[in-house]
Amino acid sequence: MKFLILLICVSLISGELTREDFRQYITECKESLGLDDKATEAYKKSLPAEEPYPCFAHCIGEKSHVFDDTTGPNLEPFSKKYSTTVMENIKKCFNEIAERDDKCKWAYAVTKCVRSHHNDQPSNNNQ
Repeated sequence: MKFLILLICVSLISGELTREDFRQYITECKESLGLDDKATEAYKKSLPAEEPYPCFAHCIGEKSHVFDDTTGPNLEPFSKKYSTTVMENIKKCFNEIAERDDKCKWAYAVTKCVRSHHNDQPSNNNQ
């Protein structure tokens, strides 16, 4: 749940996504991967590593434009949300991701990076 809320906040800050858009992306991703509500609740609570959860992270990230299959994470929306210190930690985490050939695993690793740092020092301005 925290990641979904985070993604909504980051996307709304960037001005590129409405809550309705985001709900539609979740529905589309659930349907395309054949996920039920129980599976998405498990994702929200614990971010399981087994399939189909990495591909769910990829689908939502791609649709909301915070992840691209070629370039990886789009840092711009995150930099509008977090302090310089938090951004440095997130960037360092992104740079340590070794698995980039599998787009689902890459997006999942990006999701884990953001989740691991989003409570560090959230800020609306860079420090």
